[in-house]
Amino acid sequence: MERAVRLSPRQRQVLELYWTRRATSKEIARELCIARSTVDGYFAEALEALDAKDRREAALLVFGPAPLLLLPICEPPPAAIGDMPARVSPPPTWTRWVPLRTGAHNDLSIPARLVAILALAFVLAIGFGAFAGGVRAVSDLLR
Repeated sequence: MERAVRLSPRQRQVLELYWTRRATSKEIARELCIARSTVDGYFAEALEALDAKDRREAALLVFGPAPLLLLPICEPPPAAIGDMPARVSPPPTWTRWVPLRTGAHNDLSIPARLVAILALAFVLAIGFGAFAGGVRAVSDLLR
């Protein structure tokens, strides 16, 4: 289809992720390291270029009736020194419980934020208590 040729490589990539993985805008943004609003912008531009009513129809127009195979988009990491392949460690599972900001917005729900605040306060109280106990023990030794 000639309209599909007018898509930019990024618009095509966003549509491909949607079509092959049924990924949400947030998941696509995380994978491509761009903002979710940017992904939505690519979708909107693709819909306009293809004259499609929704994402599904746009992907259907570009990729046909059957989804593509699940192929990785990213190139494999470069090989390390010698013939040994480079090791890429998966992200640690504990990070989903730590309120780290990974983008422009905080993705934690309100209850998760409250739990994080309480946990931080508890850890700080224990740390301060340990520090105060250490200071007292040192001052007792110096008397």
